Amino acid sequence: MKKAVERQENKKEFPQTEERYQLLLQNLNCIVYKINIQTFLPTIFDGNVFEITGYLPEDFFEGKVSWNNIIHKDDLALVKNEAEKMLKMRNYLADNEYRIIHKSGKVKWIRDIARTISDETKSSKELEGILYDVTKTKEIEEQLRESEERYKAFFQNNYVVTLIIDPETSQILDANTAACEFYGWSLAEITKKKLSEINTLSPEELFREIEDARLQKRNQFFFKHCLSNGTIRDVEVYSGPITIKGKPVLYSVIKDITENKKLQEDLLQIQFSIEKARDAVFWVDSDAKLIYVNESACDSLGYTKNELLNLKVFDIDPNFPKEKWKSHWEKTRELHSYKVETNHKTKDGRLIPVEISINFFTYGGKEYHASFARNTTDRKKADESLQRYKHMLDESQRIALIGSWEMDLNTNELIWSDETFRIFGVQHRLFQPTIDNVIDLMVEEDREKARIHFKTTLETGKFNDLKYRIVKPGGAITWIHNTGQVFKDENGNSIKMIGTIQDITDRIIIEKELKDSQEKFSKAFHTSPDSININKLCDGTYLEINEGFTKLTGYTKEEVIGKTSNEINIWVDLKS
Repeated sequence: MKKAVERQENKKEFPQTEERYQLLLQNLNCIVYKINIQTFLPTIFDGNVFEITGYLPEDFFEGKVSWNNIIHKDDLALVKNEAEKMLKMRNYLADNEYRIIHKSGKVKWIRDIARTISDETKSSKELEGILYDVTKTKEIEEQLRESEERYKAFFQNNYVVTLIIDPETSQILDANTAACEFYGWSLAEITKKKLSEINTLSPEELFREIEDARLQKRNQFFFKHCLSNGTIRDVEVYSGPITIKGKPVLYSVIKDITENKKLQEDLLQIQFSIEKARDAVFWVDSDAKLIYVNESACDSLGYTKNELLNLKVFDIDPNFPKEKWKSHWEKTRELHSYKVETNHKTKDGRLIPVEISINFFTYGGKEYHASFARNTTDRKKADESLQRYKHMLDESQRIALIGSWEMDLNTNELIWSDETFRIFGVQHRLFQPTIDNVIDLMVEEDREKARIHFKTTLETGKFNDLKYRIVKPGGAITWIHNTGQVFKDENGNSIKMIGTIQDITDRIIIEKELKDSQEKFSKAFHTSPDSININKLCDGTYLEINEGFTKLTGYTKEEVIGKTSNEINIWVDLKS
């Protein structure tokens, strides 16, 4: 099983979309690799390994075959020199070609692009790169050199874009049919041009590039070529000297790599996005072994990447017993994707609440889980605070006998608090709050008033207080005082209403009783034949008098109200 795990580590840096990844590898005919400098064993070795070398990836992972052992002996010094440069020079990108010996004994040409990278601790380095099989290109060049007689037929019928160039003047001497179709010029048009006229580099820059390649004994170039319609294409150019009719010329094979380059850029972007994703990402095999983790996973759990890749799911999830793994795996295979909440255990023993999105997929004939874990610590705290506040609000509403409501004016969804349901005398499960359902609860005389109120509120964007009566399920009549406020978006459109509901039945009853009492008192006060007056206790100012007082004293109400008895001299002076 260790071999199976190690064979999958070479896939951990790449996107999950198998079709796109495989398309890229097939187009490039390459091997993607990463080598541990301490052990000189690969940690990633993916691609056309068997086709290019004749060996299986396991042979390299287990050290049965070393890459250095299959390099052609005449090219070992070149490879060693480039490796030393990468180890000594920061950000050095090696790009060289050399030969390897296929298991069958056949010689193959390889283009090796590599660089050094450091792990999270920066204490160790790895080599990562891409190995391209360029044997076919080399064979084409060799065939042309060996057989000038067959050149013309091969040149014209070759589907590969090919140009013949004068090395001294950069004049295009010849172009095959594929070149004319690619560039969009006729043979007569293209042979009137110089190389600098189709290359986006200036003549000086182009000369320096070619001179630099000559000094490095390099025959490969990456340029941007301009087509007849103005389109710019990325091209890979292999150029080498041949002799035609005794004249030395440059035979240049041009490959349009625009799409491949875009695929490479997309691959790097996806890889970077996964690696830098905010959520922790884990790839897990059928044995619960972690075969890939991103930076967020390492940061959240406090492990280095190498440490995590030596752990299993049970090591970081204390709530997940080993004996449940098989049923969990089968469940995920059946559902394909689902979410679960659990806790992850950090290296220092802390528990972190996480929400995990688990996805089941097949890649390279093997099954995996891709899990995305999000730390929910802040959300849990927010939920707890929200629950506390909700409880406080519910209790406050219950004590104050005031309910709350909210209405989304786009969907007409009406949300009630628990106290609102209690005030209306209905249950959550049996009653759906809607404007129509609320109006149906009202006494018939108040329904039209409520409909007009709601319509006016929508038209004016202003909610005026509303009083109405409802009939509770038991038949009791309850007076409701409804308040609210309309909220608008940045464009001035009404989007929601929020308000309160209060049972004011007792207040209505008290007000009615007080009014009745006041009416009774007023009637008795004014019809009594006795003289009755009401005065302020503090200074004796008259507040009210009845007709009996007027008849007895002769003073009118206007003469008495607001004055004291001394001011109107109503009392007889006994001393006089």
